[in-house]
Order: sequence, then C-alpha cells, then structure tokens
Amino acid sequence: MNLQDAWTFNLAGSYDFGFMKTYLATQYFKDARDAGSVLDYVGFFDEDSVFNNNEGDVKFNKGAVANTGYGVHLSTAFDVLGGTMKAGIGYMDADIDYANDGQVADSKVYTAAFGYEYSLSKCTLVYTGLGYTKRELDANYEGVTGSWEEEGYDFALGLVHKF
Repeated sequence: MNLQDAWTFNLAGSYDFGFMKTYLATQYFKDARDAGSVLDYVGFFDEDSVFNNNEGDVKFNKGAVANTGYGVHLSTAFDVLGGTMKAGIGYMDADIDYANDGQVADSKVYTAAFGYEYSLSKCTLVYTGLGYTKRELDANYEGVTGSWEEEGYDFALGLVHKF
C-alpha cells in the first residue's frame, strides 16, 4: 500500500420551503483515514481490531488505512408543537486499502437520526434525539473472504443555555 495525501470534495446545499428546511450534503473522499486506523496503528486495538472469516481461520485488521468513496446525507427540519423537529438519513460507500498488502475491503454505512428541540426562553433550549448506525464490511485477503457487521444506537437529551 502506498500512502498518499488524503483529500475530499464536499458539496452541500439547503432549501427553505417555508414550512420546512431541507439539507443535502455529499462528499467524495480519496485516501482518507479514520480514527480507528490511527489508534490501531499505534497499537491501541491489537487484539480487538480483528474479526474472523466464516471459517474462523483468517483474521482481518479492522483498522483501515485508506478509504476511497463517497457519502450522502439528506435531512430536514420543521416546526412542530412550538419546537423544531429534525430528521436525517445518510449513506456511505468506501473501498478500503489496509496496511497489510493485498488486504482490501468494501464498507457500507447507513445512518438515521431523529430529534426535537424546544426553546424554554431566548437563551435556553432543551433537546433530545435518537440515532442509528449500521456498518457492513466485506473483506478479502489472498482469496479468503470475511464479513463484519455492527449496529449502534444513540440517545441524547440535553439543555443548552447561551450567555
């Protein structure tokens, strides 16, 4: 694997329909690193950063070195019951080139989020939200394949006060 400088191209826009605002963001990335690859490189995930193929005899390193692909995110915000409802969905598809020569993978990530914020005063608001992420990874190393999948759920509840 030949490490190159990472670069991204981003394009985003929004439109106000009057009763709701819609946002669309896209990104193309080449040779991008993720936090997992940096931590794995310095040895933080030595044992936990592997997964086995279906036969259990080959381990694939999940700490990616270079990701090339694209992402798309669509979201909306609209007024409901005196507050603002927000919802969004996203998708990412990337080809991953690992530090181990010949080890490659295809990654797909799906996201969804839903939230609500309500102003208690000019300076204070309360918010809550739910999020979902699903990541699928199909890897190949010297003809042996393996798959890995994870799902995550988030919940947030908070209070913001501006001074």
